[in-house]
Amino acid sequence: MTEFEKMTRGLAFNGRDETIDTIRSKAFSLLQTYNTLPADKSYDTAVELFGSIDPESMVMPPFQCEFGKTIHIGKETFINMGVVMLDGAPITIGNNVLIGPNCQFYTAGHPMDYRRRRQWETFCLPIVVGNDVWIGGNSVICKV
Repeated sequence: MTEFEKMTRGLAFNGRDETIDTIRSKAFSLLQTYNTLPADKSYDTAVELFGSIDPESMVMPPFQCEFGKTIHIGKETFINMGVVMLDGAPITIGNNVLIGPNCQFYTAGHPMDYRRRRQWETFCLPIVVGNDVWIGGNSVICKV
């Protein structure tokens, strides 16, 4: 099992692994492009960045994430500007979802024991947003 697979499954992982860094770097590059394109020209880049996205959904720039490929966006969903998704585990957004500006989604967590945090121990758990949900601006959504 790769370190990326461990991370997305909630297991202990090496965050400095080359595979993880490669995926993160690719997402960063795609985000640089995505955030400069008009909404009607960004779908091809969105398809390359996200694990899946419906053609009728919109993610307004600026948008930030860490990996992209672990994010799945359902049908006719609107994600407003300034949203941040720390997607070390899958983030699944349902159909007909409205997400306000500056919302943040955090799949990562750290142990309560300071000795383990000193070792940079991290774990990631998924976030699932169901269908027909409205998330108001400036909300923070944490892992399960």
